Amino acid sequence: MNPTLDATHVAAINQISEFLACAQSNSLLQHPPVDVIVLCGNSILPIAEHVFTALEANPDLARYLVICGGVGHSTDYLYRAVAAHPMYRSISNTTADLPEAQVLHAILDKFYASASITQTGLKVLVEDKSTNCGANAIEARKTLDAAGVTDPKSMVIVQDPTMSIRTLAAFQKVYSDHATPPHFQTCPTFVPKVKFGEDGELDFDVPGLKSTSLWPMPRFLDLVMGELPRLRDNEHGYGPNGKGFIAHVDIPTHVEDTFKQLESALANRREVTIVGAGIAGLSTALALSHSPLTPPPRITLLESAPHLAEIGAGIQLTPQAVKYLFSFGVRDRLLARSIVPGAMHIRAGKTGEVLGSVDVPGMEREYGAPYIVVHRAVLHAILCERCAEVGVRVRTGCQVVGYRWAVGEVVLRGGEVVRGKLVVAADGINGAARASLLGDGEGETDARPTGWAAYRLMASVERMRGEEALKGLLEGRASHLWVEDGASCMTYLVKDATMLNIVLSHRDDRNTEGYGPEEYREAVDTLMAPFESRVQKLMDIAKDGKIVNYPVWAVPKLERWTHESGRGVILGDGAHAMAFWLSMGVSLAVEDGVALTKALELAYKDVENIQALSDNEKGTRLKMAVAVFEKARKPRAEKVAEASLHSGTILHLPEGAGREVRDDSLKYSSMDWIPRNEEPDEHRYAYGIANKKIRDWCYGFDVKEDVRRKWQDQVG
Repeated sequence: MNPTLDATHVAAINQISEFLACAQSNSLLQHPPVDVIVLCGNSILPIAEHVFTALEANPDLARYLVICGGVGHSTDYLYRAVAAHPMYRSISNTTADLPEAQVLHAILDKFYASASITQTGLKVLVEDKSTNCGANAIEARKTLDAAGVTDPKSMVIVQDPTMSIRTLAAFQKVYSDHATPPHFQTCPTFVPKVKFGEDGELDFDVPGLKSTSLWPMPRFLDLVMGELPRLRDNEHGYGPNGKGFIAHVDIPTHVEDTFKQLESALANRREVTIVGAGIAGLSTALALSHSPLTPPPRITLLESAPHLAEIGAGIQLTPQAVKYLFSFGVRDRLLARSIVPGAMHIRAGKTGEVLGSVDVPGMEREYGAPYIVVHRAVLHAILCERCAEVGVRVRTGCQVVGYRWAVGEVVLRGGEVVRGKLVVAADGINGAARASLLGDGEGETDARPTGWAAYRLMASVERMRGEEALKGLLEGRASHLWVEDGASCMTYLVKDATMLNIVLSHRDDRNTEGYGPEEYREAVDTLMAPFESRVQKLMDIAKDGKIVNYPVWAVPKLERWTHESGRGVILGDGAHAMAFWLSMGVSLAVEDGVALTKALELAYKDVENIQALSDNEKGTRLKMAVAVFEKARKPRAEKVAEASLHSGTILHLPEGAGREVRDDSLKYSSMDWIPRNEEPDEHRYAYGIANKKIRDWCYGFDVKEDVRRKWQDQVG
């Protein structure tokens, strides 16, 4: 059972939920005709389905249907709901980037009798600019005014029940200048109630609706607890005496008392604020969500982009990171969308001769999980989906402009302060967190060029199959790496094996800013000119598509990753962005989240009731956890960063004795290589993934055990 809630709290949740829903009607099926129905965009599909079904049954129910909603905090949840729906999933690819109103309109058009609905005169208006309840009202009125509906007499507002009363108050404010405002009526279509299930966990108790069609429970609780303060008519609320977004709302005393009671119970939860919804931030959120910490942490993930999306190309994920990703509950999804290369063949650039081959499938036997390649956007989407399932609260459009590390606060553009027990900054190589954390006088924090860069492009597998010389490169879904002096060509399959990802590493000695397609093609031709004919044919196919040059930058060794208060840490690329030749950048970010979670588990392993701890004791335990996290992670990341950059140097050696030693080592990729001359320096010519000792060091690493040992050393 949830350790912080009992039957009294369940009753409190239901009482507040009923107040927020403000259900003046719960069905449109027998509703008298009205001038306007406003369907506000939200992620609970049964709400829109009820509206569309009612209009199918009675097209004369309204003269106008206004579907509202741009891109807001619920948009990504709507995308996922559509993708998971047994019927609507067929349009999920075409609606995944659309505003909420357009998504719902597409559902109406394709899955309901929209033609017969509008045949009797009902007009459907789509408003796709609004991003919140207040804007729903403002933009809906503008849309109606533009359609000539300047004096509606009656209006039904259909909204997510957790925001229904606020939306009503927003419409009341927007139409308050009318001598005779419309008669408003709310119809949330249902009132969400909760109960304890047989397993002791909270579940929904809504007749006729499956829990899977509603909110993740932690998100529902967040919505309920976050809504009442907005309704208040004080300096912090949205009422006339506050921000002025809505009309005055009378909040009954018993509702306020119930809210305070529930707020006190939920305050016991650890609140973690994660800045950045990239792979590092999402992985950390999932690691925390799957931990045995009691009570479970309340995780808020802040992302500056208006909605969750990832750009980029293919990435390689190493076994130790894949093992942890599997533990987050995404094994089947990840394996279905990724590829385990049949081998990695390292070839001489000029001749194509195989210098050495790595048994990639064998890594699963060796390290407990496969080595996979996947498109970055696919991995990101899978992690986002899982975060939604486990109730991570994701807020998009939140640009962080300041950190108050000592008190666990971040400041957003616009002045909002987000508070937590712990702030985890995963804001990437270009983020501001590390400079804020370290401040002046604590060393360099700016990312630096490594002297290397990489052109990234893709080739169509279908076109490759049409070239006899290239068919062999696709056998066994193998990856290939051609190496030459100062340049290399790496290939591996992505996007369900329909595209070949190509990475052309080169010296960062050419400024490609402002390059157009022709300049890029010329640059690629020049770089690959010394390479064998198959590489040339591959370039002929790939260079017709998009080519991008990415200079490889790295974060220098930092003085520290944590704040002395124990309330703030940085991780992921923001702490240790590095060169890519060991394929460890993304994997280390996953390790970081697992390590932080393990450190917190150790700090609280003997605590049954965190509420019984004094504030001083809580602070001490948090300081110990983040100190051990840094002790474990910082040296590991710094050593891997050095080794990765060194591997790039070894990969691109010119002709000479060093290259001969490297090529000799490549012959022994599946076993321990013994240098010919037993000179220690010769070990430095072994190349990354093709060297078993390096693989064991990178991929055989046990993050949790490492943190446990560091805890033992530091704390005892």
